[in-house]
Amino acid sequence: MTAAAWQGPPMLIEVGSGSTSTDRLYQGDRQLWLWPLPPPGPFEFVVEWQGVGIATTATTLDGSAIAQAAEQARPYWP
Repeated sequence: MTAAAWQGPPMLIEVGSGSTSTDRLYQGDRQLWLWPLPPPGPFEFVVEWQGVGIATTATTLDGSAIAQAAEQARPYWP
């Protein structure tokens, strides 16, 4: 599906992760992919992770800055 055909908002998708934990500590990292790129201008970014006690949280991000950063991306494999 192309970005032009997508009818929903941009989605943040987990494409990799790793973690370690003990009875008192959880440490993890996530690799995320944002698709499609958000529209130019401000947009609301919302996250929630009920499993670790993170309630719905929102902040405003600049879609233009994200698109500009994406232009700097290079293929990992030549």
